[in-house]
Amino acid sequence: LVPGRPWQEALEDIIQTSNSAVVLVGSNGLGPWEVPEMRGCLSEFVDRKLPVIPVLLPDASVRPSLPLFLRQFTWVDLRGGLTNEGLDRLMWGITGKKS
Repeated sequence: LVPGRPWQEALEDIIQTSNSAVVLVGSNGLGPWEVPEMRGCLSEFVDRKLPVIPVLLPDASVRPSLPLFLRQFTWVDLRGGLTNEGLDRLMWGITGKKS
């Protein structure tokens, strides 16, 4: 993203050309900008099977409130910390290759 330029259009282009998407969920859930970004990624899942990976961050609540459609995806649980197992699962989801 180029400093000093609107980022929304560039982000739309990135979402439309990415090979996978990660939705980070922390203690506050999803913020006001993350919701439309997440919905854009879900739309790309429908259109072209873009993998959408919810990631529960270390500070996420025990029972995170995920949007209905995002709940359908297998998440990566990092609430116990940034472990090798959790990061390996995330890489598997992003690349499609299990290590």
